[in-house]
Amino acid sequence: MTLSFTGDSTWTEDQAGKPATLSYDWTYAMVIQRVDEEGRPLA
Repeated sequence: MTLSFTGDSTWTEDQAGKPATLSYDWTYAMVIQRVDEEGRPLA
């Protein structure tokens, strides 16, 4: 099973409060696989 997450954010000030345009997008994917006690994938 693959879980995927995406997002974005934009700020109009930097950490000092000065005007700025800071934008980013992100994508994160995580694969989950069930395994037995010895690490073998379950059917």
